[in-house]
Amino acid sequence: MIVRVIKMTLKEAHVDSFKKRIPIISIEVRRVSGCMHNDIFRDKNKDNVFYSYTIWNSEEDIEKYLNSQYYKEIWNDLWDYFKIEPQAWKIDNIFDYPESL
Repeated sequence: MIVRVIKMTLKEAHVDSFKKRIPIISIEVRRVSGCMHNDIFRDKNKDNVFYSYTIWNSEEDIEKYLNSQYYKEIWNDLWDYFKIEPQAWKIDNIFDYPESL
């Protein structure tokens, strides 16, 4: 399992449009092979900052998605919404939790 976090800082003029579009995009990302979970969060202090939190089965699944035509279309379509270039991180969970939790 690997987690990908993306910080997206939007131009203020595009926040409302982004909020309308991102739920549909999030649902579509959840359907991508290898995607286990996807959520979008909004920063509590900055209304124009959002975070995508996606859990993937493997690094290979992320790379396959990042190289897909669908991914390229999404980012090309949303690129003008961003105030600054989005930042992305791949992170690992360091804990093994018991199944019962």
